[in-house]
Order: sequence, then C-alpha cells, then structure tokens
Amino acid sequence: MKIPHIFLYGYVVLILAIFLNVIMKNNGILTWYDLLSIKDLSEVSTVNLFVLLIGYPFVLGLGSYIVDRILKI
Repeated sequence: MKIPHIFLYGYVVLILAIFLNVIMKNNGILTWYDLLSIKDLSEVSTVNLFVLLIGYPFVLGLGSYIVDRILKI
C-alpha cells in the first residue's frame, strides 16, 4: 500500500466522521464526545447506542470500502 493511499483512507474517514458528527448533533443524537461526558450511561437511549455502535462504524467502514474499490479499478 502506498503512502498516498493511506492518507486518502484517513481523509475519507476524517471527513465522514466530521460530517456524521454534524448530522448527529443537528438531529439530537449523541456523538462519541457527548457519550464520554455522560456520567450515568443509563440515561443514553437505545437509538443513540444503536447509532454509535452500529451506524457510525458502518458508515465509516463503508466510506473506506468505497475508496478501496475505487483505488483497485
């Protein structure tokens, strides 16, 4: 793997993470930063946990997968 490809993967993940954080914040969903500041995790809703544990990693992984497919063409 070449260094430029590593940077491209990193930039895609970074841009997607920032984009997801903005969308989540605007829709009242907790971000990872919000979750880390909560002292009582029983206050966290099931929707927030689903988004953080399933949705967020899936979208970031999907972004990396798409870049990988594009680079292998």
